[in-house]
Amino acid sequence: MAYPVRLRVQRAEHYSRLTTFFRGIMVIPHLIWLIGYSIAAAFVTLYAWFAILGKGAYPKGALEWQERYLRYASRVGAFYWLLTDSFPPFHGRDEEDAYPNVSYSIERTEHLSRTTTALRVPGVITNVLTRIHPIFFLVELYLLPANIVAAFLFVFGWLVSIVAWFAILITGRFPATLFELIELPFRYGLRVASFSNLVTDRYPWFQPESEEGNVPSPDWDQPLPPPSVA
Repeated sequence: MAYPVRLRVQRAEHYSRLTTFFRGIMVIPHLIWLIGYSIAAAFVTLYAWFAILGKGAYPKGALEWQERYLRYASRVGAFYWLLTDSFPPFHGRDEEDAYPNVSYSIERTEHLSRTTTALRVPGVITNVLTRIHPIFFLVELYLLPANIVAAFLFVFGWLVSIVAWFAILITGRFPATLFELIELPFRYGLRVASFSNLVTDRYPWFQPESEEGNVPSPDWDQPLPPPSVA
């Protein structure tokens, strides 16, 4: 079954050596803006948590805001991980040609599970509870496996990105294998963030984002053509 959070990152033929070299400096303004954006997103998640527990649905306005936040985070992440050269805009609006190299979207559903939502206690609440007593870390157990996997993948992706950084500086190209190895932790991290922010009920794993690969092509059962004669 396809995962309801979709991310597309387009690999370019050539990458800028100059912007790659200064990537750590160039991304700083976005990281500062993202911190403030993330704080606001935490309170939107808190509001949505109570709304879902009460009505079983994510408030439309809050969901649209959350999707813009996660889309912006995906753009900044792709730029940080060297997956794209394009400097991201300081917003997450889904405008045509706003940031064509990276796209993020959510498959919306009318009803969300109250049970799995209750198990995903928002960070605003967990931070308060753990300050009262460390035992309250237990409220985060449901998300713990996903967070552990995301942490290991982040370290792995960071190490691979160092190799990719040198590869781009030397050749001006991003080897396809390195691109895929970095895209994996990047994609999974966004799934964990989406799940934590309650926009989907599906527990993040390594599910495909499309079911097209499971559908055979029209000529899948046709005989192979005869070998050519030299």
